[in-house]
Amino acid sequence: MSRFGVSILAVAATAFATLGVATSASAAGQISIASAGPTGTNPYVLSVTAGDGNGLQLTGMTVHVFAGATEVDTVTNMAWVSGPATAQVWRAKAAIPQADLPPGTYTLTVDATDTGETDAGLAAPAPFSFAWTTTVTGTAKPSLLTYNETTTTISGRVTGTVPGSSYTTPVALGSVPVFVNWVNGDSGPWSAQIGTTGPLGYYSGKVPLPAGDGEYTVSVNSTPTMNSGGATLTTTWASDDVRLVGVNVSPKYFTYGQGKVATLTGTVQYKDTVTGWQPLANTQVVVIAGGLDVKYINADSKGHFTWTFTPDTNGTGWSVNVGGGDLLGSAQAEGGVFDAVPVHFKYFSASLNPFAQLTVHACVSVTAPGFFSPQGKMVVQYAAHPGGPWLDLGRVPFILGGTPTSSCGSENTSYFAGTLNVRLPNAYYRGYFPATPNYQVAASRALHEWKTLTRIISLRVSPGSVGSGGHITVSGRLQQLTTGWHDLRRQQILIVVRPAGSSTWFLFKKVTANSAGFFSTTFADPGTAYWSAAYEGSRSYFASAGSVQLVRVS
Repeated sequence: MSRFGVSILAVAATAFATLGVATSASAAGQISIASAGPTGTNPYVLSVTAGDGNGLQLTGMTVHVFAGATEVDTVTNMAWVSGPATAQVWRAKAAIPQADLPPGTYTLTVDATDTGETDAGLAAPAPFSFAWTTTVTGTAKPSLLTYNETTTTISGRVTGTVPGSSYTTPVALGSVPVFVNWVNGDSGPWSAQIGTTGPLGYYSGKVPLPAGDGEYTVSVNSTPTMNSGGATLTTTWASDDVRLVGVNVSPKYFTYGQGKVATLTGTVQYKDTVTGWQPLANTQVVVIAGGLDVKYINADSKGHFTWTFTPDTNGTGWSVNVGGGDLLGSAQAEGGVFDAVPVHFKYFSASLNPFAQLTVHACVSVTAPGFFSPQGKMVVQYAAHPGGPWLDLGRVPFILGGTPTSSCGSENTSYFAGTLNVRLPNAYYRGYFPATPNYQVAASRALHEWKTLTRIISLRVSPGSVGSGGHITVSGRLQQLTTGWHDLRRQQILIVVRPAGSSTWFLFKKVTANSAGFFSTTFADPGTAYWSAAYEGSRSYFASAGSVQLVRVS
């Protein structure tokens, strides 16, 4: 009987061992786990809150840490810190080594023992996770970038810490992609991978940066075991000088309406900090023609640019602008082509006064739209015959705002006026603009202006010396030139006087020549003075004057 009993107990013991049930456990486990995980923010020091249905104080506890199905650590130094039997708080006496528990997601099981039982593999209600808080450093060499030299080597290190944990020394993070980012750029966000960190957390790589404006950062992206992080990348940008070389327009001289084009050419260069002046390849050149017609053209790989335009439609002035921004200075060139436009006389008048002075009025415009009428001065020409030859008499100025007649109009019309001394008593006169690079030759209609020449001969003032209150006689003869000199009758003669010591002539008396052109008058001499006779002329006759004679009064 005892032999059979021993066999039964042996079989039972073997069965219990196979099922993994402790022979001292009660039929139903009375220990439960309310919570299990990090103490506060420290994932390396574990805390467990357990309840004992037996109402007993737990006598031992072991915590098993699993990453998936793999047990990565076993914490055997758990100790009770507070709480009654139904809510006992146990805490590890020492932190798990940081190398044994890298950031990630973990599940826990607990083995707990009291005086009556041992319950193994009690699962925690929830897993716990934690991640690295990253620190990223980055420097650019060179940090001063210029046009065509925007590639820089960016290097630095990525490390991580677990805030609130037992370990404060940053840990090198390897195999982490690192990026450079462009923020606040006019063209929007941009990023590029610099490289991947090595085992010690260091990275390095050459990256061409896209532009000078905005701010650059280096960064790492978040993963399940790592938070994102970044740092500002310090860079500065030099503004390279820019110049335009050999800007030229060919041809420069045109006649309005001929339909030919002008070709504008030039070269754009920038000053490299190492190699000096170099072609500014494939850059945009802004060309403005006529002040309004804006064109955008691109220089070629050697910095050359070419543009053609029609002066008749785009105006005569042009300008070229290039460069600007954070990387380049700016340069400008300007000039013009000459497009000779037709000039039209809308009005021309000329009047001759008796003192051989011609007064001219003229209104001039151009017939081409978009061009200004000529200003400056207008040439007045004269000729002895209607067909010339024409000689220059002088120039009369442009009068701003002048409107001599309604026939001139007011829109894009230039008014000229002035008075000139004539050179012939009988001549033809016209307004004239010689051909210039800006205007075609133009002449007004010819106007005939003339008067008959006159003279005073045999002027005599006598006596040459008189006493105070004495009388003198002024006499002479007025003649006209008509196929020889002939007497001019019945015209009014002015007796004029210039007192001694004065520079001003005064009218003293008027007399009328007789039918033979002879005049004479006697009067009391007012004092020592110079005497003469003058004829004022008329619509048909020029003015004239006799000789000047001194009479002394004692």
